[in-house]
Amino acid sequence: EELLKVNPKLVIVHISGLGNAKFGGIPSVCNRASYDMIGQAFSGWLYLQGFKDRDPVVAKPYMNDFVSAFAALFGTLAAYTAAQKTGKGQVVDVAQFEAMAQYMCGTYTTYTMAGQVTERSGNASPAFQPYDLFESKDGALVALGAFGPGVYKRCIQALGFDLEYFNYKDCSSGVEAVASPKGRELNAKVVEWCKAHTAAEIEQIMEAAKVPCSKVNNAKDAFENEHFKSRSDWITYEDQTVGADITAFGIAPKLSETPGQVWRGAPSMGQDTETVLKTILGYDDAKIADLREKNLI
Repeated sequence: EELLKVNPKLVIVHISGLGNAKFGGIPSVCNRASYDMIGQAFSGWLYLQGFKDRDPVVAKPYMNDFVSAFAALFGTLAAYTAAQKTGKGQVVDVAQFEAMAQYMCGTYTTYTMAGQVTERSGNASPAFQPYDLFESKDGALVALGAFGPGVYKRCIQALGFDLEYFNYKDCSSGVEAVASPKGRELNAKVVEWCKAHTAAEIEQIMEAAKVPCSKVNNAKDAFENEHFKSRSDWITYEDQTVGADITAFGIAPKLSETPGQVWRGAPSMGQDTETVLKTILGYDDAKIADLREKNLI
């Protein structure tokens, strides 16, 4: 509030676990400490992750932290755009649990409208198939999905199955179809088919049929993958803290006219202090030395 009095066009962003009480909420709850996992738990997101007969599994790595950062970005840009038009800034309140709650799809409305609590369902979809992780001949896991009658038809044909027998209506048109004897039979045959083919073979066959499919890559798989390489997804830069070159994932999304670049690694603590004080605030060496002597910088 004091800052806005000095500069009414400021955009001030608060990020917390459970929100700023000035925007509503129980004050004691708003004051709770939080981490990524806490935001996942409070929002209800964590309850959905994993398999029904096991405990929930926290989404990695730090899913809620990144989602909250994107919410802060969107809020900042929206408030900044408004300030450019109106001359009036504002405060943006980002709560970790609310940032995560936005990605719950129909979970809340399933409860509010039908009184049903959505349970963990693992990787498979209960409403259509194939849509699961399948083990390949060479021991890898492959994600294979066919949503909708068009993709389903191409998938069944690529698998070499009888489309008339394993038709979409009987096997993949809804929860009842997937759970039916014929639906379960289809799933068993897909499992069997995948175990008879390597991950690369499955990808090639499904690519030709335009059926969504991918091997479940680990870090080594991704780094050695030619598609990652051909999109220049790996970059090398000097880490300012350790003083050594590191190779890391690059920039996404890609922009045609103003492509992004990493011009250096994250600065070490205080690395840019003098530059900022001199070039932006106009402090001279004596002023900066005085601040250092007082342990203010």
